[in-house]
Amino acid sequence: MADLEKRPLESVVEMAASEADGEKVTVAELLEIFEDRGFGPILIALGLLAASPLGAIPTVPSMLGLVVVLVSGQLVIGRNHPWLPGRLRRQSFSVRKIETAGKKGRRWLRRADWLVRTRLTWATSALARRLAALLCVGLAGLMIPLELVPFAVLLPATTILVFGMALTARDGLFMVAAIAMTAMTGILAHGWLTDLG
Repeated sequence: MADLEKRPLESVVEMAASEADGEKVTVAELLEIFEDRGFGPILIALGLLAASPLGAIPTVPSMLGLVVVLVSGQLVIGRNHPWLPGRLRRQSFSVRKIETAGKKGRRWLRRADWLVRTRLTWATSALARRLAALLCVGLAGLMIPLELVPFAVLLPATTILVFGMALTARDGLFMVAAIAMTAMTGILAHGWLTDLG
């Protein structure tokens, strides 16, 4: 857990690639890898996948958004371990693509991890964690229509990623930043979706 707290981004990528069994990793395997470590690493993994080039593949952001809604919704109601229906659990991603994304983004991941530390713990209280999960539900819901706007999914995906880092490292500053990013995402998404309509 220490590595996850000190290096949440890099550790999640390494674990997703190294602990997967075979050439693909399923959503069920990701949940099994991270679920005993809390919801934070799961949100990091889902946010990273949606913000990576995989998020540009049609239907992938919608599927990941649905997983985030289901996982975060369970944190809101106080569950300790996430449950997903079989069809979503069987969705898979290429381990090689995850490894490639991790190698290409290693410098960025390390810089981001360097900023994370336990602080402002009042902002990561049980109530704050439930609020974060509720906001992640809203952000994930936005990912579905934003799939129609090129690169727009990157904003809610990154915000979910920051929430995951805040939850994993108990970093209240990142939690406050993620809440501010949520407000900005909502304003920008409203404009984009209004233009589409």
